[in-house]
Amino acid sequence: MKIGTTFSYREANFLGLNWQETLENTLKLNLDPIRIGSYWNDIEIKPNKYDFSILDEIIAKIKKCGTEIVLEIGLKSPRWPEFYLPKWIEEKIKIRNREIIDDFCLTQSLFKFIEKTVKRYEKIKNIRWINLENEPLNFSGPKFIRISPKILKKEVLLLKDISQKPFILNSWLEISPQRRIKRNLLLRENSLNNCLKLGHILGLSVYPKYPGQPEIRKKDWQVLKKILKETQKAKKEAWVTELQAEPWEKEGSKNFKDPFANKSCNPDILKNSFGILKEIGFKTILLWGSEFWYRCYKEKNDYWYKVVKEIIKNAD
Repeated sequence: MKIGTTFSYREANFLGLNWQETLENTLKLNLDPIRIGSYWNDIEIKPNKYDFSILDEIIAKIKKCGTEIVLEIGLKSPRWPEFYLPKWIEEKIKIRNREIIDDFCLTQSLFKFIEKTVKRYEKIKNIRWINLENEPLNFSGPKFIRISPKILKKEVLLLKDISQKPFILNSWLEISPQRRIKRNLLLRENSLNNCLKLGHILGLSVYPKYPGQPEIRKKDWQVLKKILKETQKAKKEAWVTELQAEPWEKEGSKNFKDPFANKSCNPDILKNSFGILKEIGFKTILLWGSEFWYRCYKEKNDYWYKVVKEIIKNAD
């Protein structure tokens, strides 16, 4: 099995951590692969002026350890606020609440950014996969918006033209059948089906316990078994690109010192979730929360690190 994680220098900074130090400690856990984001608003601060220095440094540090990389590219990247538009684009267009993004001005700049990023890193062998957008067809962020399927299809065609690397399209997954029905009624297009159809690998975001989520029963997990069978039938792979491994409590109320103080997620919940996914048959699972674990470690709470190491040890 491949047991990896997602690393965000922005989240490390947000938690008051040194991101280089956080990444170095994450790499010591031997998680592989590591998914990293290319934050558009940090890279193209001015039109056609690109600064890849932070991303270059992150890739170099991971490459030095021989760890494989999933490089996320596009408008969306891991962590809040989900969408990372440069300010100079935000000044040109006004995005409304619940909008489906389909703006010519935005997309032309976006396609150029994607091409520039892909070509820069195409020859780096440690970058094994590309994650095209992060949950592109799911409404998210402060304005609860999403990318249109039409734009995503154009991004896919562009990526196939400029890269030989397999790419992932990922989607949020509701485990609860009640929540799944409610979410599907809000969408015209089915996010999971589109991501499976368009990508080489289907990525799933799996969060068993978050605000508003009903109590998950063991039989509810069978939806993942069904999805895994569907991807195998399509002769494709299914990954869990995000498995909840940090609490969902509001910022400012998370407890970093006591591993069992947060109700939404604790190490026992993580071990249980991982065990279920392993039993179902998933071979690649990325644990979500590497920056949180290190903040806990800095607060003299190394229990999360111990559990992650235990999961890696018992993965096979």
